[in-house]
Amino acid sequence: MLYAQYHNSYPSSSYSTPSGSYAAGTPLPDCLNTEEQLNARVQLRNKLNSGRLYNMPGAFPFNYVYDGHGSAHMSYYSYEFKEELRSPTTRDRARRQNATFSFSNPSHHPLGRKAEPLTWRIYLPHETSSSHSSGKAVVAQVKVEPEVLTTTYGKNLMAGPQLMLRALSISLELGLVITISMTNSLSKHKSSRPSSRPSYHSQWRDGTVLYLGSRDDNSEQEVLYIIDPR
Repeated sequence: MLYAQYHNSYPSSSYSTPSGSYAAGTPLPDCLNTEEQLNARVQLRNKLNSGRLYNMPGAFPFNYVYDGHGSAHMSYYSYEFKEELRSPTTRDRARRQNATFSFSNPSHHPLGRKAEPLTWRIYLPHETSSSHSSGKAVVAQVKVEPEVLTTTYGKNLMAGPQLMLRALSISLELGLVITISMTNSLSKHKSSRPSSRPSYHSQWRDGTVLYLGSRDDNSEQEVLYIIDPR
């Protein structure tokens, strides 16, 4: 099984959006109304659960970069790609929309000396309250602490798309920011992360991987899943 234990009981609000994730922009011709947002999220959930993302990089959750000699190597630099969705209109026709998948790595290497959390997000076009402006909303967000990548679970996460796609699906369905962390890294960072509970470190052995859920980056985190290090 992917998760060893379900720890908390967040209500499953399948189509809520993580708060604090809205960005205004210039007018877009493809912004989604409420009905189209719902349809797009259902499509996204199905694509994430099935793994059928046609534009996903071959090395997802990371990316391949080709050199001038035709050889490819793994890249940990930030990137994004778009996945096409079909959205029904009120005229019973179909027009295509794009969901944007992004990966952000400020350190450029996941295990470097100054490594910072890695972040994967999915955006959808979003209407604003003004008829003259639109933007995009984050509908799924997963953060991974660098220390997690040194564990067996982290190595499995880096080796293929399944674990990250599942984590993004959980974020989408629950409407929560998911942080994948480890008990000793929680203790290490608790002074700079007031939402983390110090008791996490004492409840489980060092090296235990935890899925933490929060309403946004500044909200209190609750344990969703526990992955035993054995």
